[in-house]
This record gives sequence, structure tokens and C-alpha cells, in this order.
Amino acid sequence: MLRTVWRYPSSGLPGLFPLDGHALEVLDEDAREKLDAFRVRFSGLQDLLASKLFRGILLLEEEETPQSMLDILNAMEKREVISSFDDWKNLRDLRNAFMHEYLDQLEICADALTGAHAVAGELIKVLATNRKRAINHVGLNSGDLPE
Repeated sequence: MLRTVWRYPSSGLPGLFPLDGHALEVLDEDAREKLDAFRVRFSGLQDLLASKLFRGILLLEEEETPQSMLDILNAMEKREVISSFDDWKNLRDLRNAFMHEYLDQLEICADALTGAHAVAGELIKVLATNRKRAINHVGLNSGDLPE
């Protein structure tokens, strides 16, 4: 799964953005599939990082794993794994805004997808930071981790 999430299909998306509600409504099938792949992968990577990887970092560092996501995100900010709690919250808010497409909220969904496309690189950057951390602080072999 990590390899699938790692490779964003953003190379086929630039012509779609910025989106608005009307453009989202009239997308052809190919563009809709690409956008849906982006939506699912963005969401999956954001969720994987927050719910699995961040907790795993704390366990590997032999720290008691906080129960709340707020505490986990604060710990990641302290370790400079994420730039800030607020930035991560914004990523999560974007994800939540586009995960459910409602016909009466296409403009909100389009704005959220456009915002997610603009910051998708931040998720990849967090993943790369965690890869370096796994190599340098935990001692994992770089050959065992995807580039």
C-alpha cells in the first residue's frame, strides 16, 4: 500500500486545476478517474501518516503513545516531522471537505481539491522526512524503504 500511496498521480492533473464547481460537474470520465485517484491517495496518505506512522515513531522511540491525535500531532511538531499542528489540521480539513461529494456542495469540494493539489507535496515531504528519520534515528536500512 505504501508504494501505491507514495506515487501521486499528480502528473496527469495539472490541467484540471484550479477547479470550480462547474468544472467539477462537467469533467469527462478520464479526468474524473484521475481526480478520484488523487482524492483517494491524498486521503489515504494523510490518514496513514497520522494514524499509523506517527504512532509508530513514538513507539520506536520508546515513548508512551499518546491517546489523542492532538497529542500525537504536537509530538510530531516538536520532532519537526510536521511543520506545524495548524498546517496538519488544514490538510485534514481539506481531506474532509472533498471526501464526500454532494451535488449541492460542488464548489466546496472543488475548492478543497484545488487546495489539496496545491499542498500534496507537503505530504510527500512528511513521508520523506520520516524515511530519513527511520534511517538516521531508528537505524533502518535505506534499502528496505521505498525511495
